[in-house]
Formats: sequence, structure tokens, C-alpha cells
Amino acid sequence: PGIMPFGNDENGNTLYWLTEGDADKWSIVVGAGRSREWEHFDCNLTSFLYRVLTKQIRCRLWPKNFPNTKKPITFEPYS
Repeated sequence: PGIMPFGNDENGNTLYWLTEGDADKWSIVVGAGRSREWEHFDCNLTSFLYRVLTKQIRCRLWPKNFPNTKKPITFEPYS
């Protein structure tokens, strides 16, 4: 097990998969770009994105008002 980077945000933080167990169950780690601060989220990438964008979870490394939206974000199936 280890961490594998898969993306960055606009603040210089890195998003990682925690590569433990089956790949479809890898969880998410957000690492601060300018310090050794980390935050772990025990969910897969799809769940992480959904929960962040619907404000069900908040990453302490991101601005408190993220995502800054006037209307709630909704998800609809692609057709």
C-alpha cells in the first residue's frame, strides 16, 4: 500500500488514492501543497466528489466556502 497522485487543485494541494486493497475501494487523501498536512476520506473518488460538491463533507485544506455556489449542485443521469 501507498499513495498515488491523480490530481491537483488550484491551491497547490495534491489528491491521491490510498492504494490499499482492491482498486475499486481505494480511498482519497488530500495533501497540502505547502505543508505536511493531510486529510483522509474513507470513500472512493466518485463518492468523494459527490459528497464534496453537495457539501456533505468538507476538506479542511480548502476554503471554507468551497464550493461557492448560489444554487445547490444536482446530479442527473446522462441520457
